[in-house]
Amino acid sequence: MKYISLMLSMAGMSLAACSSLTLTSQLDVDTQISCSVVNGDVKISSEYIGALSLTGVKKITGSLNGTDLYHASSLSFPDLEEVGGALRLTGGFNEISMPNLDEVKGGFRLSSTQKVACEPWEALEKNGRIKGRYSCQSYTTPGIVA
Repeated sequence: MKYISLMLSMAGMSLAACSSLTLTSQLDVDTQISCSVVNGDVKISSEYIGALSLTGVKKITGSLNGTDLYHASSLSFPDLEEVGGALRLTGGFNEISMPNLDEVKGGFRLSSTQKVACEPWEALEKNGRIKGRYSCQSYTTPGIVA
């Protein structure tokens, strides 16, 4: 097993899993995350400023939560395939990308004061890949909950 881990490590792969994370900056993302699975929740702080890109993480066993993200310009999860709990992202971001997302085992709430595309998530919801309540809204007013 030691040699398999070494070979995977040398090939750029990791067997390690991360525990729950709170992200306050891209530096947190770049320095804390070196795994493909997060065992627990990922919380994005409302103090997050700028673009967020969470690469390499394919599965979050808990929830993905970021509320009041009014200083985040864009959110990118290019490798994320599965969220084991709820996915809730609200704020003022103008771009969100999760091209490989295939399943959310809890509810899904996406809401921005800016224009965001809801079509990709509507397709997931229609195909039964979102297990809980679904909501996606553009141009929302802060503090108004649908």
